[in-house]
Amino acid sequence: ANVPRACFSICSSSPMLRNLVLLASALSSLAAPTTSIERRRRLAQSIDDCEHGSDGVMIELDELPGGPDKMAFLMSKLGLFTGVDILYKLRSINTVAARLPDTSIDALLHDSQIKSVTANCIIELDPEEGSTTGISAALSWGLDRIDSRTGTDGQYDNSGATGAGAIVYVLDTGVRISHADFGGRALPGWSAGCPTGSEFLCGNDFSGWLYQGVIGEGDSRCHGHGTHCASTVGGKDYGVASGVTIITVQVLSCSGSGSSAG
Repeated sequence: ANVPRACFSICSSSPMLRNLVLLASALSSLAAPTTSIERRRRLAQSIDDCEHGSDGVMIELDELPGGPDKMAFLMSKLGLFTGVDILYKLRSINTVAARLPDTSIDALLHDSQIKSVTANCIIELDPEEGSTTGISAALSWGLDRIDSRTGTDGQYDNSGATGAGAIVYVLDTGVRISHADFGGRALPGWSAGCPTGSEFLCGNDFSGWLYQGVIGEGDSRCHGHGTHCASTVGGKDYGVASGVTIITVQVLSCSGSGSSAG
């Protein structure tokens, strides 16, 4: 057996101590493989949990004690691999979403400084949610129903709580902020697929993304789910809180799909 050097000076006269040192050494050598096996199991489970498939993986860096900029450190690690396509940088959770070869993923699963590698699941709207048939009647009934514990009375009583002064971020397919139901209270925000306005899919109102998440007058094919949800939250006619300020955040494309990372 390979006995640690530090053991020779103290273990020769104590067989029990020598055995304890050997056991500690063996357990230490097994720790990394065991951890990588568990990470691989979690990755496989996360892939199985993706109802609509996945687009690359999400790589989360473990905590570094007083270390360098975590995102820069993680990017330097990924820079060691070839064929890496960075999708998103999520600084707040020390995570990068990327497409990379299986061999690179395998190396990351064995890296003790990587906390987790999980699937970047593709997210899609339920086709039923795209239907707007009878939406006005349903919303008026909903407003009528939520202001009372029992029954309906044909009125919506918000008890004076309009939400004025509050800000609501609507994470969805984007919002038509010019819609009359918002009365100027809906504002531009951010788009996961078009953050600067120069990305490849910017301006594609069918399958792509819109700058600042704003659906304009000419973007008639963009999914209306986000506008519908924003109106439910804060529209003047059908909104629960008709005085809130709405910020649009497009995390689903105009076709109604996105991913866990963005």
